[in-house]
Amino acid sequence: MKKAPSGAFFVFGVWVFVFFALSPAVSGAVGAHEFEPPTFARDAALADVSVRCNLQPSQMKGKAWRSAQVSRVLDGDTLELVGGERVRMVGVNAPEIAHGERPADPLGNRAWQRLEALSPVGSVLFFRRDRSGRDRYGRSLLHPYNAAGQNLSAGLLADGLGFRVSLPPDLWRVDCYRAAEQAARTAGRGVWNPVHWPVVDLGRLDEPRGGYQRVRGHLERVVVSQWRVWLELKGGVAIKVTKADLAFVDGEVWQRVLQAAQQQNLSALPALELQGWLSDRESWPASMREAVMKESGQRFQIKLRHRYDWRFDEEHLQSSSAQTP
Repeated sequence: MKKAPSGAFFVFGVWVFVFFALSPAVSGAVGAHEFEPPTFARDAALADVSVRCNLQPSQMKGKAWRSAQVSRVLDGDTLELVGGERVRMVGVNAPEIAHGERPADPLGNRAWQRLEALSPVGSVLFFRRDRSGRDRYGRSLLHPYNAAGQNLSAGLLADGLGFRVSLPPDLWRVDCYRAAEQAARTAGRGVWNPVHWPVVDLGRLDEPRGGYQRVRGHLERVVVSQWRVWLELKGGVAIKVTKADLAFVDGEVWQRVLQAAQQQNLSALPALELQGWLSDRESWPASMREAVMKESGQRFQIKLRHRYDWRFDEEHLQSSSAQTP
C-alpha cells in the first residue's frame, strides 16, 4: 500500500489554500446555475417533506422546461418517452432491478413499481433541465414533475425508495432533495432500514462489493497529487476528491479532515460514513489501474462529489489500540 509522501500533510494544506485563493468566485460556483430557480410555496403543515420540491403548474414554464408523454418506465429512476428518448431522473438513484444474471437490489422492484404509479404510461410529465444535457449513456438528465407540480425524484426519496445523488453541476434542487432523503432516513423508511440496505462496515469485511453503497470506515492516510486528494480508509477503500469538485465538497466534514491532516492526527477522527458508487479497480484495464494505484494503493475507490454525501459517525470512534501512530 502506497504511503503518503514525505511532507504530504503540509502539502495537503497548502494545495487547498492555493486552490481557494486562485479560483475566482468559488462561493458563486457552488450555487451558480444557468437558470435561476423559481420560487415555490412551502406548506409547513404538510408532513410529506417532498412538497418542498413541488411547484405550482404555472411555474413550470420557460426555456428550461418542456413536456413529454411517458411510453415506458424502465426502472426506479429512468423513463422512456414517446419517440424513444430516455430520461435519467436528476437527484435520485433508485435500487437496481434485475438485469440478466444480476439479481435485483433490495427494494429495486418496489422503487420501479412506485415510479410506474407516479408516472403511468401515457401520462404527460414536465421536465426541467439543469446544466448537464446527458449522462455517459446518452440519457437526458432532467428534473421530472407531474401535471400537478409534484417532483417525482423527491417523492421517491421521501418514500425511502432511492438515495439522493448530488452530482455537480446539476444541483438545482439539491437542498430539497436532501431534506426529502433526511425525512426518510429519520423515519427508517426503505433503504434507510438496515434490514433492507445495511451500511457496509469496512472494519468487519474482508472485501466490499462494488456498486452503489453506503460505507463506513476510519481514515488512515491522506495522499495528495497534482489534481486530486485521496482519503484512504482502513479496509481497502480510497475516497477520491478532485480539484474540480473541491468547492462542492468543502464543508464541516472536509474542514475537520483538513485540520486533522495538518496536525497529523487522523486517528482522533470518528468513522466516516459516505454514500456513492464503489468501484473495484481490479475490473479496470491494467494501464488505468496501474496509473491510479501509483497514487493510491487501495483496491476500491469511491468518488466524493458533494459535501452532502458524507458525514462523521460520532458513535464509531477509533479504539486506542487501532490508532495510527
